[in-house]
Amino acid sequence: MFIFQVGGILNANFDQIMMLTKQMGNSMLKEYADVLDTFIYRLGVSQGRFSFAAAAGLFKSIVNFALLLGSNYVAGKFGEAQLF
Repeated sequence: MFIFQVGGILNANFDQIMMLTKQMGNSMLKEYADVLDTFIYRLGVSQGRFSFAAAAGLFKSIVNFALLLGSNYVAGKFGEAQLF
C-alpha cells in the first residue's frame, strides 16, 4: 500500500480545485489553490501552448516514476514485498 500511495502523491483533485476557483467564480482563491495540474491546464491548454503542457506532464510523470522506484527500494530494505 505504501508503494501505491507514493505513486499517486503528485496527483491532486484537479476537478475539485477547478470547481472551487473557476466554475464558482471565486477568484480570490486562484493564487492559493494552484497545484501542478491546474498550472499545466492554465498555461498549457488554455493558452494553446500544447508543447509546454506535454513537457510539464512528462516531467510530472518522470518525477512520479522516480518516487515509485525509490519507494519500491525502501520497501525492499524493510523486508516488505516489492513490485519489481
